Amino acid sequence: MTSVVTSGAAYADFDFAHAATGIYRGMPADIYHARAPGVVSKTVLDILERSAAHYKAWLDGHERPATDALELGVITHARVFEPDLFASTYVQAPDHGDQRFKENKQKKAEWKAANEGKKPVSEEHWIASEGMARSIRRHPKVAPLLSRGEAEVTARWEDLDTGIICKARADWLVPNLGIILDLKTTEDAREDAFARSCAKYRYHVQNAHYDHGFSMAGIEIEDFVFVAVEKQPPYACAVYTLDDEAVFKGREAVDRNLRSLRDCIEVDEWPAYGNGIKKLSLPRWA
Repeated sequence: MTSVVTSGAAYADFDFAHAATGIYRGMPADIYHARAPGVVSKTVLDILERSAAHYKAWLDGHERPATDALELGVITHARVFEPDLFASTYVQAPDHGDQRFKENKQKKAEWKAANEGKKPVSEEHWIASEGMARSIRRHPKVAPLLSRGEAEVTARWEDLDTGIICKARADWLVPNLGIILDLKTTEDAREDAFARSCAKYRYHVQNAHYDHGFSMAGIEIEDFVFVAVEKQPPYACAVYTLDDEAVFKGREAVDRNLRSLRDCIEVDEWPAYGNGIKKLSLPRWA
C-alpha cells in the first residue's frame, strides 16, 4: 500500500493513470475530479450506466448543469467535514438592496472587494447548511467519529478483471476503525424514503465501489455509513448502512459498468441506446 501525506502543491502533475495503487491524503478536489480517459469514479459509473455515448460526451468536456441541490450539498459537506476550509472559502452574501441606487452599488462593490476570493452563499443556503451541520454534529453515532477521522481521503487502484484504473474519495475516513462516513442531503431521511434514494441514485454502487477500492488500496472498510440529513427544518438526521444483498447488487453493477467501458475502449465505439426499433410497454402504475 502507498500512503501519501503531502501538500496540495505536490499534486500539480498528478496522474491517476500512472500513479501507484494506494491511499492519497491532501489531494486537492480539482485534481481528484479532473476528467481522464479510462479513470473511473462513482460519477463515471453513473454516466456509464446511462450510456457509453454520455460518458464520451462528458469526457470530451460537455458539462452537466450544476443544480441547486448539488451546491447546497457541497457547502454542507465543507461545513461538516472541513470547517476551516469552509471559513476560508465561503461567505454569506448580504442583500445589497436595489442596485438602481448608487449607494447600494457602492456597498456591493465594497463588500466584493472585502471578500475577494471567497464564494458567496445565498442566505437560504447559508442557514440550511448551518442547520444541517449542527444536526449532524449532534447525532450520537456521528459526533464521536468526527473527532477521530480525516476528510477527503482518496483511494486509487486497478480493477483486476478489466485493468481499468479506479478512484474513490471518502467524505470522512476513520482508518483504525475501517469506517467511511458519506454525507447525503435529502428531502426525506426516513428509512423507506432513503432506501428509495439509495436505489434511485445508486448509493449501493458507491458503497460497493468504495469498499472494494479502499481494500485494494490497503484499508479494509468495515462499515460504509450514510449520514442522511434533511434539507428543511428541523434538519432531521438519520444514519444507515446497507445490507449485504444491496452491496452485492452494487458490486454487480460496478463490474457491469467497468466491463462496458473496457469493451468500448477496445473498439473505440461509444453507443447510446442502440440503432433498432424497440417495442415499449407501459409501466406497471399506468
